[in-house]
Order: sequence, then C-alpha cells, then structure tokens
Amino acid sequence: MTPEAVLLLALLAKHPPERELPTEPERPPVEVYFGAELPSPFLPVLPPSAAWELPRDLKDAPTAFTGGPVATGWITAPSSLLLLTPSGSLVHELGLGRFSEEDGAVRREMRGASSADGRFAWHWQSVLRRPAGRVEKAPEPRTALVYLGSRGQILGKVEDADAPAGLPPAVISADGETLLAARREGGAWTAAALSFTGKELAAVAKAHRLEAMALTPDGRRALVVWAGLDRPLMVTILDLRSDQRLDLPADGLPNGPWSLGPDGALLAAGKPVPRVPRLP
Repeated sequence: MTPEAVLLLALLAKHPPERELPTEPERPPVEVYFGAELPSPFLPVLPPSAAWELPRDLKDAPTAFTGGPVATGWITAPSSLLLLTPSGSLVHELGLGRFSEEDGAVRREMRGASSADGRFAWHWQSVLRRPAGRVEKAPEPRTALVYLGSRGQILGKVEDADAPAGLPPAVISADGETLLAARREGGAWTAAALSFTGKELAAVAKAHRLEAMALTPDGRRALVVWAGLDRPLMVTILDLRSDQRLDLPADGLPNGPWSLGPDGALLAAGKPVPRVPRLP
C-alpha cells in the first residue's frame, strides 16, 4: 500500500464521510386565509386541506341553506362561512358572530355572506381592544372587509368598511359579481359598488347616515337610502352598467322600506312605486 493510500485511510477513519439524511418530500407552503386580515389580534381560519371533512354538526347545513344536495363553493351557515369542494369536504371556514376575549379586553364581531350561486362571498371583522386604565378618548375598532372568490382567494379589500346602525356592512348580488359596501370616510359614510375584479363602479358619498342598501340579483342596479348632514332623506338608484344615477327625495315617495325588484324597479313596502323616472 502506498504512503498516499495509508494517509487517505487514516483521514477517513478520523473524519468519516457524513451520511446523507433522507430528505422529506417538499411540502407546499400552508396558506392561511384570515378573512378580513387585521393586525393582531385576529382569528385565523382553517388552512386549505382536502382531507378535512365537514364537521358533524354542520353536515346538514348545505342542504338546509341551499334546499338541495351538498353545494360546491361558499355557503352561509349559522355561525360561519364555509367553502366546500364538490365532494362536500371543507376547504375554508370563516367565523361569524360576536366574541369577547381576554376577559372582555378584546371584543370581536364578524359578519359575512355568500352569493346565491356560491361563487363569491364577503367577510368583515371589527376588533376593539380596550386599553387598561383610564384613557382620554374611547378607542375605535379596527375594521376590514374582504371580497372572496370561488377558491377562497381575496379578490379585493374595502378599507374602513363598517356596519351602519341596523345594516350589514355589505350586500352581494345573487351572481356574486357585484358587492355594495359601506365605509367610513372622514366622519361620513360612503356606499360603494365594486365589481369582482376590484373596480369601483359607483358610489354615494358624504352620507350622514345610511338607512338601506340593496342590489338587484344580476348586480346591474344598486339602491342606497341615505341622508346628508342637514339634508333630507334621499333614495338613490344607481345603474352600474350605464353609469346613470337617479336621486329621489324620500318625502315624495310612498312610505318605505324601499327596495329594488328583480328588474330594478323601485319598491315601497314591497309594492312598485308609480311614476318613478326609469333609468335607461
């Protein structure tokens, strides 16, 4: 054996080659959807997993809320928004309701709804953290609203979205392609209509209060009942395709509540309002 071979064997005996450890198969990153994404504190929702089945207490929810077999897409259950696969497996869950945490120091409210066909949904969170001790000014809640697509992806966000007294923070058309959301801007309300691409289609701004928001099933027309500061109550109809707007003083209309029929006609207490100018 040559001197070089002896030296090599001595080195190998002193420093044996490291054995390669078996590598685990690369896993895709876990993507967690937070619904209305807020700084801490927030409540995360279930990450995607085809292995998760619908909870036992919600097995009947798809049928109960859709009137048919297990649905695919988003459905609104009593205490959550659910995103289901065609086989009925649970992909995502977003909580709904009011919660108090940390001995009342954190108060959370979550609302949401799905479109009738299950392709789209919206989810809103309001989180109020009460500081310990005395404060000069009462804290304001942190709020956010997200527009969700058929795979749980976030299509758009509405900053400063809030819920007017007695109203939800948003309504969605039956086909899900249009969202009408309320947001606070400089102490006033704005009701803005958004497409599922995130584009703002029209808005009613500088409202001192909002009393009603509605969309036709096809999302073509929106209704906003509102009043400005020291201004009378108005019933506004927006045609979101032709960019037309009709403002009607409420005192010249039959008593409400006002809404829209499937064809976009104005209704008062469920009955058509006669002699209302028609939008093209």
